[in-house]
Amino acid sequence: MLKLPLTLVVSLFLAFREGSAIPSASSVGADLTLLFQNDLYWPSAAEHNGTILINKPLTNSEALASCAQLNEGLLPTHGPHFASDIKSLTSFLALKTTAPLQKFWVASEAKTAHQCTAVSLLGGVQSVSCESRLPAFCSQSAPYTRNVATDPSTQFHVQVQSKNLKIIG
Repeated sequence: MLKLPLTLVVSLFLAFREGSAIPSASSVGADLTLLFQNDLYWPSAAEHNGTILINKPLTNSEALASCAQLNEGLLPTHGPHFASDIKSLTSFLALKTTAPLQKFWVASEAKTAHQCTAVSLLGGVQSVSCESRLPAFCSQSAPYTRNVATDPSTQFHVQVQSKNLKIIG
């Protein structure tokens, strides 16, 4: 099931394809949640990073592989709005969970052999064992577009299916 939170801005279009290689929740083996911090200030919207949450506990190497299946990497922790955006997004996720100590994989700047980087529901970045099993924040590299403009590049497509209907967006 694809969960679409309130902070999401996504354009979807319908397409019918057979045997497509477009990434999907089923190809990753987990639910996907698309998150974007919409602060309603459109002049700076392109500076904010969206993320794809893989809602399945994974080791860091499994998280990297799952993000790669979506043509993405783990969410980088740098950027002008990372700290404020991640705090807003994790606060939103905290409303949906009963695990107040939940952490999520993000990109590691200087990964050691056994320590990788995660972010907590409070928005704090910390080192954890790379073998911990956590959900992952993947990057979302599709370029920001205003209004109804869409980028039809297949590298940014994700597919979901409901019964016999495939939705690609």
